[in-house]
Formats: sequence, C-alpha cells, structure tokens
Amino acid sequence: MGCVDDDLDRVQDRRLPIVASNAYSLAHFFLIAGVIYSSLGMGQVIDHLAHHRTGRAAQQPLDWIVLVALYGGVAVYLAGRILFLRLAVRSVPRTQIVAVCAALLLLPSARFMPALAALGLLTAFLVTLVGYEWTRRTEQSPEVSDQQL
Repeated sequence: MGCVDDDLDRVQDRRLPIVASNAYSLAHFFLIAGVIYSSLGMGQVIDHLAHHRTGRAAQQPLDWIVLVALYGGVAVYLAGRILFLRLAVRSVPRTQIVAVCAALLLLPSARFMPALAALGLLTAFLVTLVGYEWTRRTEQSPEVSDQQL
C-alpha cells in the first residue's frame, strides 16, 4: 500500500485528521476481524486434521461453518482493504472488488474438496492475488535509478 502514503500527502491539511481517523479506525476493524476470523477457520482445519485418528481425516470435506470462517475471514479482510483504500485514497481498483467476490465464489467448491485441498485452494488464491498485485505495482511504479537512492 505504498501508493496510499503518496495520495495522503495530497489530501488537504484540514481534511487529513478526518481521513486518518476514518481510514485507520473504521477500516482497521474489518482488517483485524478478517484476520481473526480466518485464523479461527485455519485453527478449525488443523483441529479437523489433528484430532481424527483415522488416516482419512485429510480426505474428508470440511463443515460449512469452518469454510465460512476460513473463506469468509479472507473476504472480510479484503473488504477491509477496499474500505481503507476508499476512505484514504478515494479510489479502489476493480481487482480488489473482484478478489472479494472470488474468495466468496470459491467457498462452495471448497465444500466438496478434502480439508487440505480446501486450505490449499485458499492459499493458492491468496498467493496469486499477492503476485498479481506485486507485478501490477512494479509495472506502474517508475524505475528508481541509482542517483535517486
């Protein structure tokens, strides 16, 4: 979110405390709630895998509650990022909205997968999202020369 700092520099001085208050309090609530919610889901996946004595625990699908916590937590976190960008920068890339929808759309398909595959699907989604945003950011940012360092 390096671009947020640049855009906050352009905000009028009288509006800066209001923008900071809204962005850093309201939006961070959703960011933290998403992290807690998804970690609860990950804990349930680990519990599912660790406490089933049979070797088939990894092959059994997860319950809806666990999947909603896991995938819903990621969706809440990504929605918090959207809210933060909207409040701080006043613009949200469409890819952020697509990412929230994609996380929620993956949830029903994860219901029919084994536990490790459902966790792996979410991990692959997040790694792909981070990779896309990183390449997009490096393409948009100008090259830094040795003289600027």
